[in-house]
Amino acid sequence: MVTDNKLIQIYCNPKEFHSEKCIAIAKSAKAKIQIIDIAKDIPTGTDWKNLAEKLNLKVSELVNTSHIKYIEVYGSNAQVDENGAIKILQNSPEVLYYPIAVRGKRAVQAKSETDIMRLHNSDTGEVPIP
Repeated sequence: MVTDNKLIQIYCNPKEFHSEKCIAIAKSAKAKIQIIDIAKDIPTGTDWKNLAEKLNLKVSELVNTSHIKYIEVYGSNAQVDENGAIKILQNSPEVLYYPIAVRGKRAVQAKSETDIMRLHNSDTGEVPIP
């Protein structure tokens, strides 16, 4: 996992509508953008652990247990540990709750597409002033 302050990495399903909006907002920063399609470029277990750590979450908190795919495969009452959550994210990436964006040592879980703006560097003029 690269940690570069001039690069915003977005871990997501880029075809999903919410992800598309996050990507568009990230592109408004004067930074390079790298889209990691988690279905094609499957993050390693270590990557998932690092992402969760940057977000101060457990890997299991990245999994949307109410997603239809999760329920179909694991049931509605399944509880997962960290290793189980990693396997789920690697085998069924669509159950990732929200896109995750990383810039340097900072990371955000994009519950709203505007959460990406927290990675813009305001001291460099990246945030547009209305």
